[in-house]
Amino acid sequence: MKSFSHVFLFLAVSVLICARAHAIESGDLSLAPIKQCRPSPKAPPYKQLHREFQAANTPSNSPFIRAIDINGDGWCDWVSTAAMPPHSGDIDEPSMQSFIFLGTETGWRKFGDMQKFKSDPSAMSFSLPLLTSTDSAASFIAPVAVYSKKRASPYIASIFLNEDVLDPYLGSVSVYQWDDSFDSPRRVSEEDRSTVITFLQEAMCKPGKDYGHAVSVAGAICGKQPELVK
Repeated sequence: MKSFSHVFLFLAVSVLICARAHAIESGDLSLAPIKQCRPSPKAPPYKQLHREFQAANTPSNSPFIRAIDINGDGWCDWVSTAAMPPHSGDIDEPSMQSFIFLGTETGWRKFGDMQKFKSDPSAMSFSLPLLTSTDSAASFIAPVAVYSKKRASPYIASIFLNEDVLDPYLGSVSVYQWDDSFDSPRRVSEEDRSTVITFLQEAMCKPGKDYGHAVSVAGAICGKQPELVK
């Protein structure tokens, strides 16, 4: 029994040490890419990048930005930065498959390994859930990329909104990072989320800065104070 207790204690300490070793630090983060991605030779069809949703508060899921390599494979991806909370229950509610297109050596592809998602129990994590291609885009509004010196794929801070609520707050900000196993974004630990948000507050919450639209990560993390977010 004593030997078992020692082994259990050793394993517990090892897990804690590994967790701390992989934890991020604010000094490792940047709003600018650590390494520039390569543009792929062919873009998704125009209708894919400019699809309109009647359930949205903006006319389409554009604009897309191509400067983000969201999965860290070196190729620039198409990531929608639209501020568009969908109407809950509407038949035209946008899904994530219309918000992320991955660049490749030959062109582009859709994201997500749905076959593995359905067959692998580890995908059903309630504490660190995946954001799959069939999930509502209400979980991925106005995303902002935060780059790390230690990881190829950036952290993505975005807002979760629904029912046309246009008043984001700190608790509505989720932080994701790409999970190669499922080819999808996965929510990070609360510790990493806190570090990313602290970094963004230091970088964004500055008097007189205009963030362009009301629904923004900056508006949420800065508390929507008038002198900070117009």
